[in-house]
Amino acid sequence: MINKCHQYKKREGRDFFVCILFLLFFIIHTKLQKSIELQVLEVHDTYLILQDLKYSNDYRVHLVGKESTDFNVGDLVIVTYNGAVEDTEPASLGGVTEIKLLKK
Repeated sequence: MINKCHQYKKREGRDFFVCILFLLFFIIHTKLQKSIELQVLEVHDTYLILQDLKYSNDYRVHLVGKESTDFNVGDLVIVTYNGAVEDTEPASLGGVTEIKLLKK
């Protein structure tokens, strides 16, 4: 009986540890992602040129899981990314994970 209780506690501790690791991974992954609202300035086959209306910064964003025909000049989008902003002209957003259309 004592052996069974010990095995149960051992399994329970392992499950708790796995849950904590999963929670930490989720928190870190979520904090690393950033989102920015932008307006479409130009539509190309594999990328978009977008502008931050608040600061007038332009960005080049490669299309992720979308076709260029999904977007039109003037559309508002939210771009979620987890990489760096590359110092190019226009700036490139690294690690884009989603481009979500807000309005047409």
